[in-house]
Amino acid sequence: FLLMEKQHNRGQDGAGVACVKLDMPAGEPYMFRERNITPNPLDKVFGALLEQYRELTAKGQVHPEFPDTVKRHFDFGGELLLGHLRYGTSGGYGVSACHPYFRRSSWPTRNLALCGNFNMTNTRELNASLIAIGQHPIFASDTQAVLESVGFHLDEAHDAIYHQMRDQNVEGKLIPKIISQDLDPIRILKKAAANWDGGYTIAGLIGNGDSFVMRDPQGIRPCFYFQNDEVVAYASERVALMTIFDQPIENVCELEPGTAMVIKADG
Repeated sequence: FLLMEKQHNRGQDGAGVACVKLDMPAGEPYMFRERNITPNPLDKVFGALLEQYRELTAKGQVHPEFPDTVKRHFDFGGELLLGHLRYGTSGGYGVSACHPYFRRSSWPTRNLALCGNFNMTNTRELNASLIAIGQHPIFASDTQAVLESVGFHLDEAHDAIYHQMRDQNVEGKLIPKIISQDLDPIRILKKAAANWDGGYTIAGLIGNGDSFVMRDPQGIRPCFYFQNDEVVAYASERVALMTIFDQPIENVCELEPGTAMVIKADG
């Protein structure tokens, strides 16, 4: 919330957040998203989440001194958090155009939440390439084209590992963990971004707990990060990271142009 609040000037058209919980048992939800496009959307999003938290605490389901109870019962009590402030450049102003975008699957390694600060100049060509491989893209925005582009290559990587494990007669319940370990988001992003033309900083969460941030080769859109033994945090503005984490300027680094950084679920 504080990182988004310190950067609220970057977009007033909507706010959205997503969360992934690591190592959740089968049958339990592990990926969540909230969005709002009404006036003061950031306050509305976090107001609703805090109200949910207070209700769970009042019922005795959440005990703030025991983090496991927060993770078990509170939707956003997860390890990976993603936030976005929308300044609309394409796709209209409805809630469907508000980031993060979300691609759902019953396989954690095929779930994808994605948001960004970008403007693709060749969205029509990207959609045409999706049609050429057999997809039915929705011509909503450049965000949708990017989501489906990354999602296609994510599916391809997932399926290749799955079929290899199945052909080796690996026990089914062991396969998701193997896919998660072997998944290479860098390779996926290289393939997806090969024909992108525009300025972008894009962040994403994969349902297995892998996460990534990538920046266009020309460095048109800004991105900075801070890392210590407890947290890795990215933001569009260096000063937000300096303020929230109480760091001098030399401890907040710029993500180099043309770079993707990936954090695997195991850290």
